[in-house]
Amino acid sequence: MATSRGCFKIDIEGSEGHFVDHELDFIKRCKYVVIEIHRWLVQPDDVRQRLEAVGLRLTKVIGNEQDAEVHLYVREGLAARARP
Repeated sequence: MATSRGCFKIDIEGSEGHFVDHELDFIKRCKYVVIEIHRWLVQPDDVRQRLEAVGLRLTKVIGNEQDAEVHLYVREGLAARARP
């Protein structure tokens, strides 16, 4: 079994959709994912669907700018403990 990871931050200026599509095996091992989604290239709902498919749940929108959003995803089973 692969080693689990704690928190992983994705902030790659518009390439987050490509990263999520191609690195799902790595993302599956993460307990928490913070991702900045640049709406001019990637739709937040598309990213949410892909991350939820591997057991992560959108817990909070941390930031919401004109062209980007920052989301916190938490592994299922941890989400209840992550909420304030």
